[in-house]
Amino acid sequence: MAESAVREAIDLERSSLEKAELAAANLTDASTAKKRDKAELEILAVRNTALSDSLHTASVQRDREARMLDIQLQQMKQSELFRERMLKYYYMTPEELTMIEARSDQNLYFQARAKAQDQQNAADEAARNAQADRVAGESLRAEAIRVGEKCRWMPFCGEAARTAGLLQLRGGRMMARADSLGDVAERLRIAALNSNNKASMVMQTMQTDLATETVALETRTSVVNDPIADLVSPSTTVADPSPVPTPAPAPAPTPVSDPSPAIAGTIPAVLKEDVFDIRSTPVVRTEAIPVTQQYRKALFSKCRSVHSNPGSRRTHSAN
Repeated sequence: MAESAVREAIDLERSSLEKAELAAANLTDASTAKKRDKAELEILAVRNTALSDSLHTASVQRDREARMLDIQLQQMKQSELFRERMLKYYYMTPEELTMIEARSDQNLYFQARAKAQDQQNAADEAARNAQADRVAGESLRAEAIRVGEKCRWMPFCGEAARTAGLLQLRGGRMMARADSLGDVAERLRIAALNSNNKASMVMQTMQTDLATETVALETRTSVVNDPIADLVSPSTTVADPSPVPTPAPAPAPTPVSDPSPAIAGTIPAVLKEDVFDIRSTPVVRTEAIPVTQQYRKALFSKCRSVHSNPGSRRTHSAN
């Protein structure tokens, strides 16, 4: 609606400029025309000038209407957003909301209070996400260090080194995102504090009776002050307030003797039955251990590390 009015205002202003240029051209032609044609050109210039002025006036009026429509649209959006916030944080009837919107002081006060609560909730959500990302980043970094330490004792660890680098990179990104979310949470907390200060300033400008009524209305309808909202969550179920009949006591169960030996709680003094089978002769391996090229390289690398490190050599000789 407002956009179409703006387009109409632009078209009218363009037509006004065209008529003004035509009137100027008529006056220019009239200055060099003959006496008979001069009078007609002057009359035509006057008509074009009047038409240009009329079009300019209509363009200004249409532009003013477009501005008013835009302001009304913004007010409607703000009113819808205000009602959504009020219904989110307060238990109010439509009549109470209409009454608050009609009173400018109460409207400003509750707008600031609802905006502060919205900003505080967003700050808490950002802080929780930042903590989760920080924990994930620290876990990824710890895993990267573990993979890197394990790679130091392996002869072939190219893939493990790439994995450690990738984990370190992802962990750094998660930590950077956590820091960014932490900054966002801090800015939102400051914005919530400013909104609460604005609400306090509006409260100080109210009359005593209206301020008392506003505080009572907020205390009575606030979701934060509702004890049921604190006790009942969406995942919990409310118990039926009707009295529940108490069932009759069940008879005591008859003890049943179990002939099997006790497993938990008691250990028999004498082991009556051995569940293990000890072989008299050990099993000797007959086939030789296959020696592959990879095994030879690993053995060579291990021997070279032992010879290059005297402390390790002494440890192996002691073993």
